[in-house]
Amino acid sequence: MNTDIRIFVSYRRADSPCFAERIRDWFMLAYQRENVFMDFDAIPPFVDFEVFIVEQIEKVDVMLVIIGPRWLDMLNQRMQTDELDYVRMEIRQALQMEKLVAPIVVDGAQTPRADDLPPDIRPMMRANIPRLDSGRQFLDNIERIISALPKALDQHTRIKAANDLEAERMVDPIEAMTFVPFSYPHRASSIEADIMDVSRSPAMPPPRAEPAPMAEQIPAPMPMPKAPIVAIYSTVEDEPFAQQLQADLAPLPIQTALNQQPVAIALGIILLSNASRQSDWIQGEIARLQEQTIPILPLLIEGDIKSAAPYAIAANEIIDMQQGEDSLAELMKRIGLILQK
Repeated sequence: MNTDIRIFVSYRRADSPCFAERIRDWFMLAYQRENVFMDFDAIPPFVDFEVFIVEQIEKVDVMLVIIGPRWLDMLNQRMQTDELDYVRMEIRQALQMEKLVAPIVVDGAQTPRADDLPPDIRPMMRANIPRLDSGRQFLDNIERIISALPKALDQHTRIKAANDLEAERMVDPIEAMTFVPFSYPHRASSIEADIMDVSRSPAMPPPRAEPAPMAEQIPAPMPMPKAPIVAIYSTVEDEPFAQQLQADLAPLPIQTALNQQPVAIALGIILLSNASRQSDWIQGEIARLQEQTIPILPLLIEGDIKSAAPYAIAANEIIDMQQGEDSLAELMKRIGLILQK
């Protein structure tokens, strides 16, 4: 296991601070003391608090967000009074820096829904959020969370690299815009006609006496940015299946939607499993796609059709991917029918 991961622990001092310290100690044992930052005893005297915190976030790979029973109430209270909320600032900064933000719900707290949070920190709820309570299961759960961190960070890094590559391939719509040639001033706007006026641009060749045929007068369509049209929604546990599915469906423009919302969506593929059944993010994305009337293809990758009942999806719409090649053929057929509409 990679023990060089640098971690920032974000928590509220009035919300389960002992639990936060307990988690910090376990992560220090696993990832070395100097790699785990928590503001309780790590801020030097006299420094600018906010600047120092931002500098620490910039240095780390992961931000753990400890959510206790009062976490959401305190967030709402600060929003209502316009009081500066350092925890919200920390999370927002980490998301803007594209760090892995990993929430942990502790001490019997309820997992917040994405709609409960302000938009600037809402993306953190896309993670498959673990729970950590005191009692017999604490040891097993904290070890599972610690061992899962390198895998989650590796996935985050791969998705970020893929998104960066996709962004580089995007065509700038302004640079790609095709303007009407000067030869056809009757098809140009008044602004374009002024710009292309011969008296103001003597170096420009004069217009032809005879207009070109109509077929040539129509400018070429403006190239549009490439954008994914099919999004695969999965939990961290189901990401290997999502990656394989993405390869199986090549060369369709497909993007996994775990850490970043796709640019444009014509179809959402939802992976249904035991892990996703416990994910508030998956439930929220299903509701969002349905609200936007975006077609959904639910794929059962674990369990049976009956076990998928808690989802807000009709059973007859589910494709059981455990049936082998026939299920993949059915999936490709359904995708083709949806994208042709």
